[in-house]
Amino acid sequence: MLQKYQKGMNMLFGSGVPLYIVGQFILPHIQGIPAIVTPTCVLVGYFLILFGCRLFAMAKGYSGTKGLLAGLLSILGLLILLLMKDKNK
Repeated sequence: MLQKYQKGMNMLFGSGVPLYIVGQFILPHIQGIPAIVTPTCVLVGYFLILFGCRLFAMAKGYSGTKGLLAGLLSILGLLILLLMKDKNK
């Protein structure tokens, strides 16, 4: 894995996955939150995961486009990227 992408990838996944999970599963059950907060958290988390998948694919030696396509599947796409072979080894 190429180290030059690792810091950005960790930042995107480290903030995107928790934000997506909180927006999807926790915020809908809390009363008194403005209606815009939940979809905003999910959307921002989704885009952070999307671009994190792009960097992850590039770090493994694949094109960023493959990473974006995997990122469209969100967390499932991340799992697919984890299973893909590292071309840089």
